[in-house]
Amino acid sequence: MDAETLIRGQEQELSALFAKIDEVALYNQEKVLNAFREERVALRHFVGTTGYGYGDEGRETLGKVFARAFGAERAVVSPALLSGTHALTVALFGLLRPSHRMLCITGTPYDTIRGVLWGEGNGSLADYNISCDVVPLSEAGKVDLPAVQAALHKEQYEVVYIQRSRG
Repeated sequence: MDAETLIRGQEQELSALFAKIDEVALYNQEKVLNAFREERVALRHFVGTTGYGYGDEGRETLGKVFARAFGAERAVVSPALLSGTHALTVALFGLLRPSHRMLCITGTPYDTIRGVLWGEGNGSLADYNISCDVVPLSEAGKVDLPAVQAALHKEQYEVVYIQRSRG
């Protein structure tokens, strides 16, 4: 069997899956276009600004477009936040100060954030003497409420961290 025949056969075999992907893409594209239309996005939303964000109609409208497209009450959208891990890092450094403690109640956080929590010599929370304790999930994969309550009675925590993927 030559490569072209093999490829055509596989494409035909996967055609239903490709059709479903196209259907989802069109549905999501329609949601985004409707959000742009409902928020009345216009050329004025794309003009330059001072960079401070005060009275930035474009930035405010972009947040509304995202919220509407994702079915959320509000959204913070910024090209300065590069990923979910970056957003979490910014939030944690905004909430925690040296000698503060944080409690993760959903087990060990994902690998992408571990360097931020426990890294050495990289500007991590640990480098700033910020502790991060972990309560493992129960055997059933749920938050272990008795263990969380015990940890909260044992130490003073400034932040309780919950990270769960729906992914």
